[in-house]
Amino acid sequence: RPGGRGTPSSKVNEKVHLRRNDSGTRRKRNPLVELFLTQRKEIPAMSSQMTPDQAKFLLALTLPTIKTEHETTKRVIEAIPLDKGDYRPEPVAKSALELAWHIVAAENRFLSGICMGKLDFTPNHRPDSIRNSAQIAAWFDESFNTNVKQIEGLSGEQLAKSIDFRGMFQLPAVSFFQLSQNHT
Repeated sequence: RPGGRGTPSSKVNEKVHLRRNDSGTRRKRNPLVELFLTQRKEIPAMSSQMTPDQAKFLLALTLPTIKTEHETTKRVIEAIPLDKGDYRPEPVAKSALELAWHIVAAENRFLSGICMGKLDFTPNHRPDSIRNSAQIAAWFDESFNTNVKQIEGLSGEQLAKSIDFRGMFQLPAVSFFQLSQNHT
């Protein structure tokens, strides 16, 4: 390192950044942390805007992978033994069926949100009629196919429409397609 230990080796390190900790005493702040905490005018904020053509392109790009991942997820759910759906590795863990339902219900929430142009966070409890992994996989397949068919029919404008995620961020509708897979 140029200059040895403790010697400023870059412009960032030349300025000592001090801040008060909880007890009121001053301490050095890491210069890299300071760099990230300081708003920089020359760096534009990340934008969630997308043109309709970009949205259609992104759909065409991600759709084959999403369909393949759907089949893989469905096979994993079908692999849960029909008589072992209540298995929990620990008492506080979700059962195999609870976890499978969480995965399929969350994916359905994202995909139907793309179709509707908004996300609905109303709880989606597993119906009493769905009692095993084969029934969850069948529901998953049906809901996925219905949603994908609707998504494929959306216009570029609908796919590019910004959707809010619980007030934390907004993304173009088509971006939630990939987000649903990242969740799973």
